[in-house]
Amino acid sequence: MPPTAKTSITLSTSADSVLKRNTHLGNKSARISEIITRYGMLLNAHRNEYVDTFIENDFVRLVILEWGKIYPIPAMRLRDVLQVVANERKDNRQELPSDSEIDLLFEHAAKLTPVDEMVIVEAIEAI
Repeated sequence: MPPTAKTSITLSTSADSVLKRNTHLGNKSARISEIITRYGMLLNAHRNEYVDTFIENDFVRLVILEWGKIYPIPAMRLRDVLQVVANERKDNRQELPSDSEIDLLFEHAAKLTPVDEMVIVEAIEAI
């Protein structure tokens, strides 16, 4: 198999500390590859019908694709971001789902785990 292209990255302090957790693998490139592989496996294994309802929701997609850079998810919980965006859109008289749909979405989003949220964000950004 031919070698893959090299990628240059700058690590934050927290990223560097994650790399150092595995003392048996001193090569940072190999460790980064290992983490990305595990992350991908986690995302694929964790996806389910409940999470898919969020991925398929047009308002959730709008929030993640248009607002996710301002309000990073899951650094800020998805439910909170949905609320902020709904309030901003309401104040600006922009289109929103019905009040009952929004309330149900908020209720269900409050039950999401951080891993659920990562799966949702990654799936929507990949579309």
